[in-house]
Amino acid sequence: MLGSIKIHNNPSSKRHPTLGDRVGVGAFASILGPVVIGDDVLIGAHAFIKHDVPDGACVSVLHQYQVVTGSAEVAVSGVEPAGVGRFLVHGAGLHDPELRVEQLTRDRSAQAAVLERASERLLVELPETVAAAETRLRLSGPGGSSVTVALPRARLARDAGGAMSEPLRSRPWVAIVGLYVVVCLIWGTTWLGIKFAVTDLPPLLAAGLRFLIATPILLGLCWFRRVPVLFTRAHLGFAAFVTLCYFAIPYLLLNVGEQYVSSGLTAICFSTVTILIVVLSVPMLGTRLTAGQVVGVVVAFSALVLLVLRIQDVSVTNGWGVVTILGAAFMHSYAYLYIKKHGGQVHVLTLNTLPLAAAGVMLTIAGLLTDSGASAGFTTRAVLATLYLGLVASALGFLGYFWLLQRLSAVTMSFIFVIFPVVAMLFSAAVEQTVFTPLDILLMFLILGAFAWTQLSPRLGARRAAPEEPPTPAQLRQLYAAAERAYPAECCGFVRRSGVRECVNVIDEQQSVSDRTATTGYVFSPADLLELSRSFDGDDPVVLIYHSHPDAGAYFSDEDQRHAVFDGLPVYPVDHLVIDVTAERAKGARRFRFSEAEGRYVESGAYGEPRPRQAQSVADRLGDR
Repeated sequence: MLGSIKIHNNPSSKRHPTLGDRVGVGAFASILGPVVIGDDVLIGAHAFIKHDVPDGACVSVLHQYQVVTGSAEVAVSGVEPAGVGRFLVHGAGLHDPELRVEQLTRDRSAQAAVLERASERLLVELPETVAAAETRLRLSGPGGSSVTVALPRARLARDAGGAMSEPLRSRPWVAIVGLYVVVCLIWGTTWLGIKFAVTDLPPLLAAGLRFLIATPILLGLCWFRRVPVLFTRAHLGFAAFVTLCYFAIPYLLLNVGEQYVSSGLTAICFSTVTILIVVLSVPMLGTRLTAGQVVGVVVAFSALVLLVLRIQDVSVTNGWGVVTILGAAFMHSYAYLYIKKHGGQVHVLTLNTLPLAAAGVMLTIAGLLTDSGASAGFTTRAVLATLYLGLVASALGFLGYFWLLQRLSAVTMSFIFVIFPVVAMLFSAAVEQTVFTPLDILLMFLILGAFAWTQLSPRLGARRAAPEEPPTPAQLRQLYAAAERAYPAECCGFVRRSGVRECVNVIDEQQSVSDRTATTGYVFSPADLLELSRSFDGDDPVVLIYHSHPDAGAYFSDEDQRHAVFDGLPVYPVDHLVIDVTAERAKGARRFRFSEAEGRYVESGAYGEPRPRQAQSVADRLGDR
């Protein structure tokens, strides 16, 4: 599956997994890429692994996500409504005070309040008002264990107008709006603080002291929240990456660059993080840029070049100052996406505390060793600026940002990167006496407007286009043609909004584990399964899996249910389409959608004139499909 080094375009670096001691791997499990599997790990049958797994974990397929259950004895036997926005969770091992309860929605997670705690049950209250089909409850133990369960539909149903029939709980909008403004002000004034600090202190020392000052606060929060500070052995390389590429190097580059560039322009340059994330997500996460996003990227960077040439004196020193700041923005963007892709199992406090402390120690020692006169830089201005950067910018700014991130959408949060440069420009003009001409201001707002457009254009375009739900008529014709070509075998594949992928049915190659043939069943190839799994990490996920029933009618058989549903939840977050095909033609298809109430797939629509299950079909003669 990984291929030989001699095959064209295969990477020459490490491509194989690293398994620890006493690792058990179940039947048909797939472990892809240079991932690290810790010691004492059990990987269940049919699991699909493409990220690191910590020590002592057990990976099992529960629904569309792989749920990692560690050594802690945490089990959920059922969930029942217990009032407006409240649920009773029944199970075992629920009394642990370190057990974290989160509500998962399609685009974020938020911590749920635990009102009562006992060994065999929890009473929890949810913070979000969303439909039941869009939410799950995740219980995470201190050892990396987690159990994800669906919630009963009754207490989350919406009325005909789309509003909650029983609002769970009103959001604390005053606190949210107030903190949003505070975070924008903190991030906007951070650049002036850096300017004051690096004016007197060496850049290495200024960056290091900032992190060391913030470290005790984060350590205290880890202790208070009972969050582990240390990374597991399997994540040590990941911790080193965060230390160097998210904290140490980018903040050193920022401090060096701001010695030669005004705080306002520094903020403008660093705010390119939001647009660099959009660009880098294409190779790293498999997303695709819309035409509007491409226009936004080109306009933003063109305006930035013009702004730099106008504001800065054209010199090698100032030019390198801008380059170092853009380098810091690039590293932050790359690190953010890398963390998003590989750090999903690491708690946010664990993710930041030790790397921030390690970066602080390294930068401080390096600053003291490389500049013998560093002690002379401890002026009142430098000390106050460094304290502000450590206590307010790093600690309070960090906590406020992640508190908001749990409660607001990613798009709303991205506009902080549009607002804080405006704040920075105002403070730069007032304190540093930086002069901005009307053309400079126009270019700045053009840059920030382009940043905003890269975030909004995909959503505005989607609303204007109002695309049909797959399969579109053109896609349906393609599916029918595939079924007719494959007859008398079953065809299979999946559908995205962007198009259809016709997959290879490899069931005839697996006769040792299946008594079915291509006329009575289907199995995706490893390459198709990998593409299916990867689609859920991008912005064009699979929404429909299809297969045909030759001479059997369009119905979702017991065999289909068995492979599509596990433990009462869908294996993939998709609908299924079954095509009725005969030797003459494809007669139609039926669509099946998962029902939380029944715990199975039920018919949700039909296309053409599909026949019901045929009593004398080939499938009936060979047994239930």
